[in-house]
This record gives sequence, C-alpha cells and structure tokens, in this order.
Amino acid sequence: MEPVTLVNMAAEKATVLVTGFGPFGLHQVNTSWEAVKELPNTDLAEEVNLVIKEIPVEYCAVDEQVPQLWNEVKPKLCVHVGVHGLADSIQLEMCGHNYGYNRPDETGKKCEKGCCVDGGEECLFTSLDLDRLCSEVMTAKSPCLVGTSDDAGRFLCDYSYYKSLHLGHGRGTVAFVHVPRADSPYSLEDLVISLRLIIFAMLKQIS
Repeated sequence: MEPVTLVNMAAEKATVLVTGFGPFGLHQVNTSWEAVKELPNTDLAEEVNLVIKEIPVEYCAVDEQVPQLWNEVKPKLCVHVGVHGLADSIQLEMCGHNYGYNRPDETGKKCEKGCCVDGGEECLFTSLDLDRLCSEVMTAKSPCLVGTSDDAGRFLCDYSYYKSLHLGHGRGTVAFVHVPRADSPYSLEDLVISLRLIIFAMLKQIS
C-alpha cells in the first residue's frame, strides 16, 4: 500500500482518517478525492492529526487497505468520502450493507462472495446522530445542502463503509459522506467547506 498522507501528527490531538476514491467509470476525476486532498489546506489540519488516503475503486484494494489503515492509523474518527453522480446535495449515510455486491469494480472483477464480511450482519449503523449533525452543519452556514441517506449504493462506497463499521467497532467512530460531482451544483471549494464543517461537527459529537 502506498504511504498515507500524515498532517501535523501530535499525540494530544484526535486522529482523523479521511479517505476518498480514485477514478472509475465516468468519474475519471473523482470529486471525493479532489475534496479530501484539499482538507490539509484548511484549519482542520491544525486541530487534529489528519490522515488522508486515496483508495482505488477495487474490492481487493478495500479488503487490503481499509484494515491496514485501521491497524496503522488507529483513528478516533474515520470518514470515508465517495462521489454520487446523481446527487444534488451532500448525503450522510446511516448504514453500510453486507450483501448485494454484484457490480464489477474498476478492474472488471466482482466481489467473490457478493458480501463484505462472511457471516456478518445485514446492516451496520454509524453511532453518530446524523439528523442532529445535519442540523448543526446547516446552522453553521454550510454552502451545500446536507441530508441523510440509508442506501450507500451496493458498490465500493457501501462496501468500504460496512468494512470500516465492522473493523471500527469498539475502536473508533465511522461515517460515510457522499458528495455530488463538482459543479453539479456546487463548486469544489463549496464541497471542501461543507466537508470541513461536517467533520468538525462529528468531532464535537464524539468528544
């Protein structure tokens, strides 16, 4: 696995892992990673031990890299970010699903068993109060509309979310954020501002 990007590591600060996805399909510039890689340029990097990582849109990459990140980074908060090509707002996903992974990944390979964790529960839910979080973020003047969703799509977004929820149990808080394509309808700058507000609100909730 390529090295993650570590920003301002300090023992007394909470460690926050934020991932985005690499290119796939029509998204050869993946807005999720474009937004995530701008976070070190915000004040978030001054307040936490920020670790960012781009993950390929491949089942085997998620299987290898997500557990490795949990073991190496040991985040207090893990936020996966993905792009939703049809969304016109930012969506905070309530749960990850274990079954139904039939779509080939960017390499053309399918999930071998069609599930994320063999024998795992049907759904795993984030411990965050997402309704309260959305309200707080909108009150904080988010330039992007922020809402909740209960279906992360049964592709690598959903797959990585369930994987992290399973791995993070008892270790750290997990969230998944779906962003729309840049300029549809928000600029990349708007998405970064809102993502920053979302992460700060999550940290406030778990502190």
